[in-house]
Amino acid sequence: MKDWRRKSKVGLVIGKFYPPHLGHLQLVDFGIESELCDQLIVAVCSRPEETIPPQLRVQWLREIYVSQPLVKIASIKADLPQEKVASRPASYVWAQYLMQRFGRIDYIFSSEKYGDYLAEYMNCEHISFDRDRSVVPISATMVREKPLSNWKMIPEVVRPYFVKRICVTGTESTGKSTLAEQLAEHYETVWVHEYGRDYCAAQGNVWGYRDITPIALGHVQLEEAAAQKANKVMFSDTDQIITSVFCRDRYHRVPKTVKEIANQKRHDLHLFCDIDLPWEKDDQRELGHCREEMKQILVAELEKRGRPYVMVTGCGKARLRCAIKAVDKFLAQF
Repeated sequence: MKDWRRKSKVGLVIGKFYPPHLGHLQLVDFGIESELCDQLIVAVCSRPEETIPPQLRVQWLREIYVSQPLVKIASIKADLPQEKVASRPASYVWAQYLMQRFGRIDYIFSSEKYGDYLAEYMNCEHISFDRDRSVVPISATMVREKPLSNWKMIPEVVRPYFVKRICVTGTESTGKSTLAEQLAEHYETVWVHEYGRDYCAAQGNVWGYRDITPIALGHVQLEEAAAQKANKVMFSDTDQIITSVFCRDRYHRVPKTVKEIANQKRHDLHLFCDIDLPWEKDDQRELGHCREEMKQILVAELEKRGRPYVMVTGCGKARLRCAIKAVDKFLAQF
């Protein structure tokens, strides 16, 4: 049994934090600002079937309250009853567990009826907060189902998890970089340039098989950094499906790491740039003679992996309008 007590009073906040939202933070802050306790335990409950890992939720809360020494984040993975409507039998089981796990609790802070029951069984005081959800009208279910619509209710540290990642893909010389940049400007967000082009330029445009893995990993790092700054959506110029196809075409083999990254679902939507733009040669392009063949190969790779994609066509502003229409339709789901 872990005893979280200090010499004075101990408070407790229980929740799934699935995910943490501003309503949760208001409750925790209420417990802090009450000045009733020396230590406030924030217990994160979870079930195996939940899609957001409990360790990630714990990590988020620790980041949020890193400057609050009285807040202690704990994880509860015990198989305890979880009911939609608070009940005395379930609350009794919880009370026994909580007393065994944390020792003496002096205050329960909650917005739910179960707080009354727990306080009774644990012989402590229930401090109720915003039970009718008038202060922060939000729920974790609303955030999970419509994260972009409820963006302002999501703490900044949690937002990268819900960023929608869109890859601008296609064969050589189809305007991918230009389109990714234009889309980022239109949606007031960030985009990730093709790391491989910068890498190869730094090598004097001389590269080989050994360079494929660093290129793939470098692009992934850029994407992860961009997600931290993104405004609801981010755009990436190319992905590792293209890298693996190019590598297989040129070297007849693909590094294991690149295969693994290409098989991960790293993007929520692919915008496939059609080959209706003229091919322009540069020092890093070499497949202008087989654009149609490469298009079919890339489309097949997306379909094989079950990746959603939309074909983007047209020149200039028409191409951008086509892409915006596809992105708007996709984002409207969230």
